[in-house]
Amino acid sequence: MANGKPEKDKKQAEGIPDGDESAVIGVYSARDIISCGKPSGRKIKVKRYNFKRPDKFSKDQIRTVSVMHEIFCRLATVSLSARLKTCCHIRISCVDQMTYEEFAGPCTNPAVFCVVNMDPLKGSTLFHMDNSLAQAMIQVASGGQASAGERGVTPEMDSRTLSDIDSGIIESLFLRLTGDLREAWAPVLEMRPQIGQIDDNPQMVQIVPPTEMIILVTFDCTIGEIRGKMNFCIPFLTIEPIIHKLFAQYWYSSGKRGITSAQLKKNLEWTTKLATASSVFYNTDRVSLAELAGLKKGSLIPIPGMKEGKAVFECGGREVLELIVVKSGHHDAFMVPEKTNDDLPGLETPSEQEAASAPIAQLEKKLSEALQKIETRISELSAKQTEYADQAFFEQPVAGISAEQAEGLPLQFASALDRDQLARVFSLEHPQVTALALSCMDPVPAGDVLGRLPESMRPDIAMRIAGIGSPASFATESIIHALRRLLAASHTSESKPAGGAKHLAAMLASIGRKEENELMDIIRKENKPLAE
Repeated sequence: MANGKPEKDKKQAEGIPDGDESAVIGVYSARDIISCGKPSGRKIKVKRYNFKRPDKFSKDQIRTVSVMHEIFCRLATVSLSARLKTCCHIRISCVDQMTYEEFAGPCTNPAVFCVVNMDPLKGSTLFHMDNSLAQAMIQVASGGQASAGERGVTPEMDSRTLSDIDSGIIESLFLRLTGDLREAWAPVLEMRPQIGQIDDNPQMVQIVPPTEMIILVTFDCTIGEIRGKMNFCIPFLTIEPIIHKLFAQYWYSSGKRGITSAQLKKNLEWTTKLATASSVFYNTDRVSLAELAGLKKGSLIPIPGMKEGKAVFECGGREVLELIVVKSGHHDAFMVPEKTNDDLPGLETPSEQEAASAPIAQLEKKLSEALQKIETRISELSAKQTEYADQAFFEQPVAGISAEQAEGLPLQFASALDRDQLARVFSLEHPQVTALALSCMDPVPAGDVLGRLPESMRPDIAMRIAGIGSPASFATESIIHALRRLLAASHTSESKPAGGAKHLAAMLASIGRKEENELMDIIRKENKPLAE
């Protein structure tokens, strides 16, 4: 109303002092304000917004991530079962968004953390695995049983940190998992995941700030009788460039984006209309070098083709056909003779196309065979990569594998190492890894090393050696690489004895008589046995 009386009466009825509109805040609730102008029968849900923990992923995006990693579970189940030669099963437990601090806080130490660089994305992701699950993988890869018990995965193993051999075994398994991850993410992104770092301390693998939001995919893993958790942490900063692709509509429609027959026909029609450089030439008489050198302004060059009314049409630098010169008013024009397209050079018949493609097929076959040989050679060089690195780093040749390796003794070269040193190294390793290493050595030095192990370990190691199964090849390779580095380091640490009484006597014999007598007098006073 213009006079303002209804508003004034309403204020007085609700107990609001005249001129004190700020009191409305205390009278009306947020629900009343939001529901203003809405149907009275509709319920409005008010959600609190947490600025410290904002939700950056929608439910549809989280659902899409879950579907992607269900594919990863199926692939990883098959690849791990084949890699470890035992029954493995992986399934998704939950997918949720949280801060990185909420994920890293409850993580135990030690555990297994693997940083994965998500090329071409700039950020990284993180795999986290329970230490008990990692120890079970090491146990099975080294020929042990995936069971809990005296000869299986014991509770004491949960507190073990990763050694160099353990890290090599775990890295080989994560290499396979990253390949499965690439396949699972293919509908969204063609990525090339690479392992960046493997550690057992969560403080050493902080890939984003603590308050940054992440998607956490939790997996339930079963290896034989051992169960454990594995997490995959995806920071928002890492997948922000492709966040618009994490929708079911985009994901499921990506397979329908191939070119249709109508589009192909349209593209072919457009291709035939492309402009191509072309020229028309008259045939001339041959010109000698002397005539060419004598050409100057006003010189006449005979053109027989022009008089005969013939010209040549070139397209793309190639003669296509001959033209007939005709007059069109005051200009020269060119007429195409009666020829079909089949007569044009460059347009081969089907039989000619097959004849032309035969050499290409042979060349393709030869290139394929050559590439296969190159890949085989690269694989052989990759197997010796660590050995070459040791030679370059320590400047010492690493002992090669003798003929016994081909007969089933890949650690024959370890006999050159000090037995006490080997015993100290193996006493800190996983018991099943120690059993596998001793099984791959010559029985005599292996027995000597077994006798130098701590007395409490000997029965367990002996029983594991007796019951060892079929170990994975990558576990043996990891042991070989670690012992080769140890062997190279022992070569560089060896030093010849220096100093001594004989060395001092030789030095005194080379100095003057006076200085020698003075030094000998002092030595007799301080150490008479040495002087004698």
